[in-house]
Amino acid sequence: AEIARWKAELGERYPPALGTAILSRAVQWLDAGQVVKARQELIAMLGDLAGAERDTALVKLGVADYMQRQTARAHRYLSTLTVDTPDADAERLHYLILCARRVNDRDGAQAGLDELGRRHPESSWYLRSLVAMADGYLVDHQFETYEPLYRSCYELFPQDKAASGCHWKIAVGHYLRRAQD
Repeated sequence: AEIARWKAELGERYPPALGTAILSRAVQWLDAGQVVKARQELIAMLGDLAGAERDTALVKLGVADYMQRQTARAHRYLSTLTVDTPDADAERLHYLILCARRVNDRDGAQAGLDELGRRHPESSWYLRSLVAMADGYLVDHQFETYEPLYRSCYELFPQDKAASGCHWKIAVGHYLRRAQD
């Protein structure tokens, strides 16, 4: 109510909110699991955003679908979405990989991982995708498939905190198999 009053009172002199501040509220709703509220915020703010913030908001709409377990809708939306910002595109590809994993489309997930690695090899979203894919294969006890993914994790991102966990999973796998190394 106060914001509306100030907007009316100041008119053209009312300062616009920063895109990052507007977007952070919706991201906080997503992080808290309040997907419906996050979606409402994202839709309401799209007209006020431009550039990287708008690209991120558009991707977050697909993330909201994914979080609501609307996997087919999220996949459809994210696969047709075009964004210019590299980080937003990397996040978009990450969630496409997660969508493919959720429906057990391993070939689609691998194709998405390959594309993400080719287009955004230094992105934190690529690291997250490597770990997510490797973890899926770890649960299925597919050592030959998860080992190269974990190896990529710690070789490509040695300074990241996830690197030690990736290295440890390979070391334990070698130990359990009584490998010479």
